[in-house]
Amino acid sequence: MVHFVGCLHLQKDITLFIEIMTRTLLRWLSHFEAQDSNFKYQLRQLWIRTLNCLQKMRPIIEFNSSFLKLQEPLLEKTLDHPDLIIFNSTVNFWNSTFGEQTKLDYPQSLLSVLDKLSRRGKIKLGKNSPLANNDSSNVDEITVPNRFKVPTTLRRCSKRVELMGNVANSSGGKSKRRHTELTDHQKEVRRAQQGRSMDCSGHGPGIRTYTSVDFSQENEESQESQDIRDADTILEMLRKVH
Repeated sequence: MVHFVGCLHLQKDITLFIEIMTRTLLRWLSHFEAQDSNFKYQLRQLWIRTLNCLQKMRPIIEFNSSFLKLQEPLLEKTLDHPDLIIFNSTVNFWNSTFGEQTKLDYPQSLLSVLDKLSRRGKIKLGKNSPLANNDSSNVDEITVPNRFKVPTTLRRCSKRVELMGNVANSSGGKSKRRHTELTDHQKEVRRAQQGRSMDCSGHGPGIRTYTSVDFSQENEESQESQDIRDADTILEMLRKVH
């Protein structure tokens, strides 16, 4: 088989050979690891001879989208083959043929392996290729989710709610303190009122503790006493006149 391929010199002959042998070659390549060493050697030589013939055909083969479509199944298998000899020979063939083209329509089944090898720097792609334009920045934009940005209005509302919450907490704390202070004041008034009827030894009025409430009560009592004295003075003056 290897010798037969070496005898093919016309483009139509090698093209026909590929069309006829594609299914058989795919089966051999898929079960490569299960074969003996002699079979592996023969298959390697057959594939290398086939690739060399494609590059030396007369007339020269145009490695365009149509011819790429013809080789699609074999290239998909050999560009991702575990055997390094088959893999490397296919990579070299690609870079010397399809890799030199400026415009190609890549078959869907080849996109994944071509993209992987291109990122690893193994193969060349045309400058106008959509795969060649997929640089790392574009990949990051696709694969990495965009961070959610909180709108300015929402941030302001959040700060306003937080501020109102702080004010409410502060007001609540002040109300509690005022309530506590009022309670203490009421206790102080009660103690002062109790102190009016007791002294330290239990005899006579005790030491009085004055508060604002006590002062107001005493002012009222003082005013009443003054009014009574004024009334008595007026009556006394009237008696003297009569």
